[in-house]
Amino acid sequence: MAKYYNYDNYKSYIKNRFRNSQTDYKNKFINDTKNDEKFLLSYESMNVFPIYPRPIIMKLKTKDFDINLEKNNNLQSIDLKLNDILIDKIKEFKSYNSLFGKNKNLDSKVRRFFDYEIKDKIAEILQDKVSNAWVKMYEILSSYTLFSDNDTLKTFHLCEHPGAFVLATQEWIKQNTKKEHSFVFQSLKPNNNPQIFKPDDRIPKEFLDYGNDIKGDGDLTKRQNIEYYRKKYKDVYYDLITSDCGLNFSDDFTQQEDGLYKIFLGALICAIGLAKQGTNYIYKMFSFNETKTIELMYITCMFFENVDVVRLMTDKSGSGEIYIICTNFNYSNKNFNEVFNLLLDYLEDNKDFIIKKFDKEFIKNIQNYHKLLTMRRITNYNMLIFRQINADYSNCVSYVKRLTDYYADYFIEYIGLKR
Repeated sequence: MAKYYNYDNYKSYIKNRFRNSQTDYKNKFINDTKNDEKFLLSYESMNVFPIYPRPIIMKLKTKDFDINLEKNNNLQSIDLKLNDILIDKIKEFKSYNSLFGKNKNLDSKVRRFFDYEIKDKIAEILQDKVSNAWVKMYEILSSYTLFSDNDTLKTFHLCEHPGAFVLATQEWIKQNTKKEHSFVFQSLKPNNNPQIFKPDDRIPKEFLDYGNDIKGDGDLTKRQNIEYYRKKYKDVYYDLITSDCGLNFSDDFTQQEDGLYKIFLGALICAIGLAKQGTNYIYKMFSFNETKTIELMYITCMFFENVDVVRLMTDKSGSGEIYIICTNFNYSNKNFNEVFNLLLDYLEDNKDFIIKKFDKEFIKNIQNYHKLLTMRRITNYNMLIFRQINADYSNCVSYVKRLTDYYADYFIEYIGLKR
């Protein structure tokens, strides 16, 4: 489970940064030493990272919700604040595209926190390259207790190509335990499609399973593939199941959610079919604005003791990306097969809804967490615009660089990575 929860701590911090950014982000500074202090104060006023940042971990399942699955053609929508402001902010951000292109390779500009500094430091320690997904997975593993006392830790990775979650999990287990690691990974079969990731050469292919014999394509939106994985691995206990489905392909979060919903649902159903008492599950999402997406999160609460919404330190600043961390699978009803098949029917039908109403406390949690994350995202967009407007303000580059180096060193200490 999570090592801490900190929504209340970040609620006031982000709210303050949001307010500051809404008034300060268009300030243009003349490159002069007399302006340095004010520039840096403006910059810091929009910084969503406190001096000791941590992932924002918010408890979604705050009690046992009474959830029953039943086909339903009308489910209440949830009123979510700030969406209109976010939509307008994304449009405004895009209006600066020509400026972004002009400043892209400007070495003297003040840049944002977290990116290549962290990857470079990790690569130096491990003597091997890592990806953004690798860094995020390692951050999650460092923020949760996810493995059992078994001598061999077993993991199953859905939608895994090219393989960053596997590689990060391998390294974390090596760094933090003396145990063996056994895993299976699956993904959409690339064939000759250049748009689909291929598996990383560092991962032995004998652990890759595309599905049923030569016809297996790894597509988790297909019922037969999910049934195949459940049948083949039904006797194996997995400490951890992960899903890294989907790319952040659109700034339109409605289009994003609609485009990826079915694969998110298929991966969840597959994870439920593979899970046993105590199994943990991690899956990625890009926002939760649509009722279908929120329903999926609600369904997750049926099967796990704890369900958290997590915004990582290393998520891209303008992205709505979040992770749903589910710990301790504890669904014990005798009608599991009936419920599992009902979910598969719902995946195939992909119409209407499968629950009748949301619990009021669940709705409140969704609204609160959505508001916090949206304020944080808007603040990040404001910071990005501020940086571009002041791209030629070179006096303070060294100050911000030292701060960036501090954050990178801090992150390495946070995840406990050792040479």
